[in-house]
Amino acid sequence: MSYVFKFKSKNYLCLHIIFISIAVLPINTYGQSKRLDSLKKTLFTSLDSFVRESTINNVNQCIFKKTDEFSGAITYFSIASEPISFMKVKTGSTTKYFISIHTYDDDPHYNTKGVFILFTDRSKWVRPNQIVKLNYNDGFKYSSIIELSPHDLIIFQTKRISKFRLDQFEEEVYDDLSTNLILQANLIESKK
Repeated sequence: MSYVFKFKSKNYLCLHIIFISIAVLPINTYGQSKRLDSLKKTLFTSLDSFVRESTINNVNQCIFKKTDEFSGAITYFSIASEPISFMKVKTGSTTKYFISIHTYDDDPHYNTKGVFILFTDRSKWVRPNQIVKLNYNDGFKYSSIIELSPHDLIIFQTKRISKFRLDQFEEEVYDDLSTNLILQANLIESKK
């Protein structure tokens, strides 16, 4: 079993060092082997818990709050630099959720439409008539912001995205981002 992290943590390093030290202990008897297996299981359980909590904390730190001084609307949004992000907009007693999707291409294409998302379970979320906007920002950026229904939000809170397509521009979503998107959708909803 291996773990890959994109962040550094003293706790992770300590657990990793402890695990390596235990893994190289000589095993002389069946009893020592059972104790070692028990200790490894305890360490992996602790490490799994640490990883989950650290991931949630890291994703939560990437959700920002903005209050409109004129209308009082409160907007929570996740990292816009990622190809997919979520937003929650609260205006009075009304709450709306949005998904923002973008990708880049070298060439301009006009009058583009269609947002297609494929999940790891091979199911699809399709909006064939959704307008895809074109902007120039260090390349041609194709983007779309779509309001989510309560049912749509549940889909993004529970399913892992494997790839998406805006009009004809397809992009793969890697496992770590896919997992973070589920966390973002859940954490955005929980913001008050």
